[in-house]
Amino acid sequence: MQNIDYQDFFENAPDMLASVDVETKKIITCNQTLHNKLGYSKKEIVGQNVEFIYHPDYLPKARSLFEKFKEKGRIENCEVILKTKEGDALYATLNAVAVRDVNGKPIASHSILRDITELKKHQESFYISSKTLAIMEQTRCYISSGKSIKYTFQILLENILEISASEFGFIGEILLTKKGDPYLKTYAISNIAWNDETRALYEEGTERGMDFHNLNTLFGAAIKTGEAVIANDPPIDPRSGGLPEGHPPLNSFLGLPIKIFDKMIGMVGLANKPGGYDEEFVDILQPFLATCGFLVHSHKNTLRRKKAEEKVKSAALWESELVEFGRFAIKENNVQRIFDKALKVLVNSLDVPFAKILKYNPEKNNFVMQAGLGWKPDVGPGTAVPGGKDSQAGHTFSANEPVIVEDFSREARFSGPDLLTRHDVKSGLSVLIETEDEPYGVLGVHSWEIKKFSAGQVDFVESIAQTVGMAIARDTRERAFQQSESRFRTFLENSADMIMVHDLTGKFFHVNKTAVESHGYSEKEFCDLYIWDIEKNYSKEELFELWNNVIQNREPFRAEGIHQRKDGSRFWVDVNGRMVEIGGEKYIIADCRDLTKRKTLESELKIITQAVEQSPIAILITNFNGVIEYANKKLYEISGYGPGEVIGKTPKLFKGEEIPQEQYESLRKTILFGDEWAGEFHNKKKNGESYRADCYISPVKDEDGKTTHFIGLAQDITEQKKTQAKLETAEREIIASEKLAGIGRLTSGVTHEILNPLNIISLHTQMMLRNTSLDPAVLEKAEKIKNETERIKKICQQLLLFTRQKRVEDDEIFPVQINSELEEIISLLEKDFNLDNIRFVRRLNPGLPESQINRDEMRQVFFNLFNNARYAMQKRGGELTVATEEIKLNAFPYFRIRISDTGSGIKKENMEKLFEPFFTTKPEGEGTGMGLSMVHGIIEKHGGTIDVESEEGKGTAFTIDLPVK
Repeated sequence: MQNIDYQDFFENAPDMLASVDVETKKIITCNQTLHNKLGYSKKEIVGQNVEFIYHPDYLPKARSLFEKFKEKGRIENCEVILKTKEGDALYATLNAVAVRDVNGKPIASHSILRDITELKKHQESFYISSKTLAIMEQTRCYISSGKSIKYTFQILLENILEISASEFGFIGEILLTKKGDPYLKTYAISNIAWNDETRALYEEGTERGMDFHNLNTLFGAAIKTGEAVIANDPPIDPRSGGLPEGHPPLNSFLGLPIKIFDKMIGMVGLANKPGGYDEEFVDILQPFLATCGFLVHSHKNTLRRKKAEEKVKSAALWESELVEFGRFAIKENNVQRIFDKALKVLVNSLDVPFAKILKYNPEKNNFVMQAGLGWKPDVGPGTAVPGGKDSQAGHTFSANEPVIVEDFSREARFSGPDLLTRHDVKSGLSVLIETEDEPYGVLGVHSWEIKKFSAGQVDFVESIAQTVGMAIARDTRERAFQQSESRFRTFLENSADMIMVHDLTGKFFHVNKTAVESHGYSEKEFCDLYIWDIEKNYSKEELFELWNNVIQNREPFRAEGIHQRKDGSRFWVDVNGRMVEIGGEKYIIADCRDLTKRKTLESELKIITQAVEQSPIAILITNFNGVIEYANKKLYEISGYGPGEVIGKTPKLFKGEEIPQEQYESLRKTILFGDEWAGEFHNKKKNGESYRADCYISPVKDEDGKTTHFIGLAQDITEQKKTQAKLETAEREIIASEKLAGIGRLTSGVTHEILNPLNIISLHTQMMLRNTSLDPAVLEKAEKIKNETERIKKICQQLLLFTRQKRVEDDEIFPVQINSELEEIISLLEKDFNLDNIRFVRRLNPGLPESQINRDEMRQVFFNLFNNARYAMQKRGGELTVATEEIKLNAFPYFRIRISDTGSGIKKENMEKLFEPFFTTKPEGEGTGMGLSMVHGIIEKHGGTIDVESEEGKGTAFTIDLPVK
C-alpha cells in the first residue's frame, strides 16, 4: 500500500488549516495556505493567540464562537472574518473538530478555513442590487400612498443599513446659509446619542431634521468635493475631524453624494460596516442613490409647490385657475399636455393673445419653442428663437429674474426678435422656468397692445412657471428612474451567471437567460420543474434542511452542486444562495456558476503546482523587469524568507557580498538577449548566512517570441562545496603528515649528534664565565655563546619532543574540567595581558562534563595560542575571546574550544604553512617556528582536530574539537 505524505497534504491543502490549543488559545501549527492567504510567515503566526488572525470587527463573535466550541467540541460551516497582514478583511467558512484527552475534554482544535471573500463580494453585490430594486418599488408605493417624507426616508435608511451591514448612518439634504455656505440637514439619522445632552438633542431634532455646519469632517469632505468618501481607518484619516468625547467608535465611514443633473443636493452617510467599504460597494449603491435623489428632488419640489400655492392664495383673482392648474399638473403624467394647459390658463387669466414655453439650447445659445398659443400656423414646437442679451428671452435667462416690456418700440435693453415683430407684439412678460435649481428655459406672455403687468400678475406667471418646472423635473426624474430600473433588470437577465429563484417547496419561480441556455430547458419548462429535478449532489431532505437553516439564521449559503441538463449530462456548479421576500412571500434566490472549466483547470494546476512546490530545486519566476512573482517552497526553505518578504522584490534580495557586480551585468545581458545563463552564485540567507547555489536562468517567451518573464532554477551546493573542501584539507593533512614524519626521522638523528658537542661547548663556556680574571670583552663574548647554546638546546629539545609524538596512553590522561583549566590559565595571564590593553572575553558553557586529557600538554596548547594572540594584538590591544561548547560530530560527542582575537590576522599565503615545523611569521630571534607544530601534534595525539580562520587586519580564530572520553 502506498504511503501517504500527510505532512505534504497538510502543507499543500487548498484550504487554510490550523491547530489551536484550547486552554491557551495559541496556534500550535498552520499550513502554507493559511500564511499565504493572510500574508504572514509561519513564525509570525505559530504561538500567537488565535484572536491574532481575526478581524477586529469580528473579535466579539470569535470569542463567543470559541466558548461554544469548548462546550460542544465542534463547529460546522460557520462564516468568520479574518484579518490579513495588510489589515484587509478575508471572509472564510470555519469547520473545526476537537482533539480530546482520555477524559473526553477538548484539548486542541483542528480547523479548516475556506476563503469565500470573492463569493461574499458577489453575494453582497447581488443581495444589495436585488434589495435596492425592492426598496425602489417600496418607495414608489410610499409616495403614491401619501406617506410623509420623514417616514419614507427613515425606512430607506433602515433598509440601506440592513443591506450594507452598517451599524449607523444618515440621509440628508445639502442647503446653503445666507452667506452661501453649504451645510447638512438630516431627513433620517440613526440614534447614536451617548449622554443626556445628546439624547435630548436627538429627540428634539430628529423630527424637524438636525443641522450640521462643521465641514472639517469625513461627511464634510464629501460635501466639499462632491465625490464619494471612503475611510476604513477614520482615526488616522487626515479628512477626519475627530469624535466628541463618549461618541461610539467609528471604525469605517462611507459618504455618498446624492446628485440630480450632476448637482449635489444631498448625501448618505454609512458607518461601521465589517471589513470596511470599497469602490465596488459604491457602484452597487447607485440605484439606491438615484432613489434618494428622486425623493430629495420630490421633497424640494413639494416645498416649492406649496410656496407657489401660498402665493396664488394671496392673489384671489387667479386663485382658482392656479389651483386647478396645479391639480392638473400633479395628476397629469404627459408633460406636453401640462405645457398646453399652462398656456391656456395664462392666455385666459391675463387676457393676452400670445404665450409660449421656450427651452434653452446651450450648444447654439438659442431657444427652441416647446409649446405656443396664438401664433401663426408656421410657428410651433421646434421653432428657434434667438438667445443672448439681444432678446427678451435671452435677457430673462441671463438675469435670472422676470423681465417686463411695456412697449418694444421704446425698449433699449434689447431688440424685439423676428417672432414678435411678425405678430405686432407691443408688450411682454418673461419669467425663468427652473427645474431643481437648474434653469430650463423661459415662459413668456405677450400682447399686441401696450400693457402694464402688475406685481400680482408677475407672481401669477412665476407660479405657473414654477409648476411647469416641477412637472418637467418630475418627468425627467421618472424617465431616469425607469431607465435605472430597466438597466438593473437587464443586468440580472443578462448576467453571465445562472440566476434561479424558487419557492420553499422547491418549485422554480424565475430563471434568467443563462440558466435556460446552460440547462437546455425553455423558461416555461423550467418553471414546471423542482430544484431536485436538476440538482443531483444533494437529496431532497438535505435541500430542505439547507433552506430551513437559511430562513432561521437569515444568512446566505454556499455549496458545490451537480446539475443535470435536459439531455442527461451533468456539470459542477458553485451555488451562492440566500432568502429574499417578494410580495410578502419567502423565496430562495441562487446564483450558480459553471465550474466545469475551473474543475479541469484546478486538477491540471494542482498537478503542476505540486510538482513545482515539491521540487527539490528552488524555483523563482520574475516579470520582465525582474520583480519576483512566484517562488516555490524549496526557495523559502533555503533562503529563510517568507512569501511576503520575497514576492514583489528582485533577486538582488539574495545577493551575497562576494558576488561581483560584473557577474550580474553579464547575467543580465545574456538573458535580455533571450539566451540561457548558467553559473554559480554566492547567495545570502535572511539570517545573513551565505550559501552557494548552482543556478540556471532562462527567459519565458509568449506566442510572438517576446520575453515576458524569467524562470530561475537554483540548487544549494553548499554542503557539496564543504565536502570538497574537507577532502582537499584531508589530502593536504596526509601530505603534511608524511612530510612531518620524514622531518621527524631526520631531525631525531641530527639532534642527538648536535647535542653532544653542544653540551661540551656549554660546559667550557660556563667555566670561562666563572673565571672573573678574564678580560671583560672575552667574558661578554662568552655570555653571548652561552645564550646561543641555550637557544640551540631549546630548539633541539622541542625537535626531540616533536619527533617522539604518539597517541596519548591511558596512564598519561586524567579527568580534567576544560573550563577550569582555561579559567586558571586566563587568571595567570590576565593582568599581564591588560598591560598591553588586551581584554579577555569568556564564553564558557557551564554544562560541560569532565574530559580525559593530558593536562600538561593541553596547558601547553593553551599557553601557546594565548601568547600568539597577544603577539598579534600587542600594538593596538583588543579582545581575546575564549568560548567552549559541547557538539556532535558524526553522532559522537565532542568539546569545541574556540580562541579568537582581534589582532593583525594572517596573510592568505601563510595559512597553509601555519602548522609546518620551523615556519614562523615572527622576526628572527623571536620564535622557533615549532609552537603551532607542537600544538597540532598534541591535538592529533588526543584524537582531535584544529582549524584556523583569519582575515588580515581583522583577527584570527583557532577552533579545537576534542572527543569526549
